[in-house]
Amino acid sequence: MSTRIINLHALRRHAHKIAAGTACFCLFMALFLLPSKHLTAAKAETFVVKQHTRVETQQFKGRLFPRESRTLSSPGDALLETLIVKEGERVQKGQILATLKSARLENELLEAKQAWIDTKQKYHTYEIWNDTRDIQAVKNQRLRAERELKRAKESYLSAARLYDLGIVSHNEVADLKTAMDDRALELETAKKDFQLAQEKGVGPEKQMAEIALNVAEKKLKALEEKKAALVLQAPFDGWVLWPEQKQDKDQKHSAKLFPQIGNVYKEDEAVLAVCDASGFNVSFSVDEYQINKIKPGMPVEITVSQLQDTPFHGTLSELSAKGEFDTGATAAQFKTVASVDKISLKDFVFRTGLSASVVLQDKNEALTIPISAVYEKDEKPYVKIKTPAGITEHAITLKETTPTEAVVLSGIKEGDEIVISHQAQSHQ
Repeated sequence: MSTRIINLHALRRHAHKIAAGTACFCLFMALFLLPSKHLTAAKAETFVVKQHTRVETQQFKGRLFPRESRTLSSPGDALLETLIVKEGERVQKGQILATLKSARLENELLEAKQAWIDTKQKYHTYEIWNDTRDIQAVKNQRLRAERELKRAKESYLSAARLYDLGIVSHNEVADLKTAMDDRALELETAKKDFQLAQEKGVGPEKQMAEIALNVAEKKLKALEEKKAALVLQAPFDGWVLWPEQKQDKDQKHSAKLFPQIGNVYKEDEAVLAVCDASGFNVSFSVDEYQINKIKPGMPVEITVSQLQDTPFHGTLSELSAKGEFDTGATAAQFKTVASVDKISLKDFVFRTGLSASVVLQDKNEALTIPISAVYEKDEKPYVKIKTPAGITEHAITLKETTPTEAVVLSGIKEGDEIVISHQAQSHQ
């Protein structure tokens, strides 16, 4: 009992010392946790802002379709006479694929050739008077015909008077009359020739003949081109495809036309199609949440299902400005096209609709900082920047964030020293 009383007395004597020590400890802790700029700056971990090259990768699924496709149609009502190729066969530019025959076209061509010959001969009769020397010659011929007619007329009149006097016979007078009539016909011909020569080939008759000749030449040329078009040739290196039949109102789906020898085609009706072998396109859809991350001209890497180990490199060529909603979709889909301009594989067989994987990579320069340096204040992102005067707060604008970094659009610049330490973040 006495020992316990002594201890209580000892505690009372040292109570002021214990209280003083506790106060010092609390003061020390308060100073340690106080938001002192100099103290934070001394212990803060920092990051120097720099421009970094970022590679954003996106992947889509799409379908192949020809980069360029040309339909070979019948130039007129014709019969398929020969078919040399099969669907999917690779062909070279200028290679004959099929031939057509048209009896109607042959008859029209014969008639056009004869019309051209006739108009050309008629036009030629006007061309021969283009030379002024011909005009003078015809003029001299007319003058000679006039003189000869005058002499023949004088001879006839003189013989007629002598006949009245009984000096010459009736036969002599008749012969002179016939000679005079012949000279008169020669004069009429010479006058017509002179009138035609005076026109010098530029009169209305020649102009009409020239117009008729031009029309005949154009018609003949058009028919000859149609006849040449009866031979179907590959317009470029590519693959042969069977064309699709035009969809009628009552049809739900278009059907393929399979060319066969003996098939009859109307004018402009498709017979074959050839797709370009130098490249291909891939069509795919991008939703509205990704549309702002892509742009025409971006490089793409395409893997075709038929050739998994052979990637093709191309560019994003088309991006639709109009979104479409598919059944059950919650976001608008934008039609997008990637193009491959060159294929080096000779054994690659193009087939419309093959599935393909499209990978887009966008490289850009951006200011990136650790995500741990960003904190929220007044519902806005902030960072702390270390300066010689201390640590200051700056509001920033973010483009996007990941679990490890943030891409900054504004609020900081390259070279700024950003605080990322836990001590600095404790002041949020």
